[in-house]
Amino acid sequence: MRSTWTKTLKHRIGSAGSAPTLARALALAGSLAGLAGCLVTNKNHCGLNQGACGDGLMCSVCAVDNNGCVQPDEIVDAACMFGGETTSGPTTATEPLTSSTSPTTTESTVDPTGTTTAVSPTTTSDTTTDDTVTTEDPTLTGSETTVGPDCMGDVVGNPMCGGDLPYCIDLKCVGCMGQNCGLIEPGKPACEETSGLCVECLQHSDCLNDDKPACDKDTATCKACSDHDECPATACDLETGMCLPESCVFYVDLTKSGEFPCDDAGAGTTQQTPLCTLQKAATLLQVDKPCTIKVKAGTQFQTAPTIIPAGNITVAIIHYGNTLPSLQVPMDPALTVQAGNRVYMRRIAITNSPPTANPAIECTGAALWLDNQRISNTRTALHALDCKVHVRQSIIFGHTFGGLDIQGTDVNKAQLWLENSYITSMMSSIFGAVRLIGAVKADVLYSTIALVKSVVPPFECIGGFSGTINVRNSAVIGPDPRFGAGCMGKVTITTTYESTESMQPELIGTFSTFNGGQLQAKIDGPLTDGAVWKTGDPKVDQDGTPRPKVDGAADYAGADRPVR
Repeated sequence: MRSTWTKTLKHRIGSAGSAPTLARALALAGSLAGLAGCLVTNKNHCGLNQGACGDGLMCSVCAVDNNGCVQPDEIVDAACMFGGETTSGPTTATEPLTSSTSPTTTESTVDPTGTTTAVSPTTTSDTTTDDTVTTEDPTLTGSETTVGPDCMGDVVGNPMCGGDLPYCIDLKCVGCMGQNCGLIEPGKPACEETSGLCVECLQHSDCLNDDKPACDKDTATCKACSDHDECPATACDLETGMCLPESCVFYVDLTKSGEFPCDDAGAGTTQQTPLCTLQKAATLLQVDKPCTIKVKAGTQFQTAPTIIPAGNITVAIIHYGNTLPSLQVPMDPALTVQAGNRVYMRRIAITNSPPTANPAIECTGAALWLDNQRISNTRTALHALDCKVHVRQSIIFGHTFGGLDIQGTDVNKAQLWLENSYITSMMSSIFGAVRLIGAVKADVLYSTIALVKSVVPPFECIGGFSGTINVRNSAVIGPDPRFGAGCMGKVTITTTYESTESMQPELIGTFSTFNGGQLQAKIDGPLTDGAVWKTGDPKVDQDGTPRPKVDGAADYAGADRPVR
């Protein structure tokens, strides 16, 4: 989806600006302060007082001293004479004058209509009329600049300027193209060509404050990061909104030979000197030192269990390279997250064939964020005790014991956010999609639960369940009951599609494709307009298709919004 703020050209602090010499305007203005166009007006100048001068003196709009009053023989250019002849210029000194100068010649080309002047690299034009449009030589400003009507006064918010020519610079209304936005509007270093406005950002590198490192391209403003792609050098600390430091990055590539063979005895701090195993990288993590581990799909699968050391350790485990890496740990959890940890994992597949690992991920007393994950064919996808678990844009399918097993002793510690995700295609012998035990708070948003066969309902609440479940904009499909008896009275279902189908052939009118646990909604099928998008909801669906992004707009229920 193309952003509202279309990037066509940007100018940051340090880019070339435009400040042509304005000989005649200096008499009226007193001075021009650089690129910002700051104007200081001599109100006593004769040009602003009907040309009034003392006996024997005449008013020159080109003179600065003595309020512009000079001896008649000092006026050598008729264009300087108040009320005198000009080359298609103003007839009173109250109309600002503009000059565009080329260093090679002083010849002028004037359009007979007096409305448009094109200045070539070898000519100079000294022409000003109301509503003049001037195209300056690109060699003078670094890019083509279009100027509009005359103006005087404030650079920003000038009532004489507007539209895509919002700034008053050098007595002309101009857009940001060819200007130095950092000087025009401090804090807005980028130029958005279509609107002519200086904006905070057009890309993430425009945002220089650590607490707002990401560019919201819909609004062209800097914000806290909310996605790992917004921190290309490392990853996003999703709880603080800041990018993880570039000073701590480890690379993992289980490739024993080739151009960059791995070595677990090495430093692992560059792509050219990678470690072999994710487990080895985890042992190098330190308390109070946030870090990023980048994992590549090497020539061998990662089969060793990875245990994050206990304590205040923040780490993002993300992939690099074109192929997604896969953890295939035979028996133990592929990843163990311990008390005090804050762990982010993005696009690292976890799978077994046949399903043996139980669970694929173990979390105790920590915060765990799973983004764009594919967890499949294990016994249980996740077991968590007093963990804050976020599952976003992920696919969980093919498990034989159950999906997400969330247990808690305190709803402030045990929480589940399931967003833009699938839990599908399972034949479970213990529980279904989600099992909540004890004190747990669960929020399910824009998610699809379907084809989950188990001995209990897809959502099961046991162990004296004392939490809450909120389900919104989702699709929960399966035989009645879809929520266990222990959930009753504690579940709130809003704008969510529910139906009773349990077999794939029965769902061909609801979903168009069934592939690897991902069920894509059928265009104009029963999921259409089943959800209502609200401000703060995900801007895209599970596979990146844009959502409406208009508060109150109808949307497809579930994890997928099909592309027409």
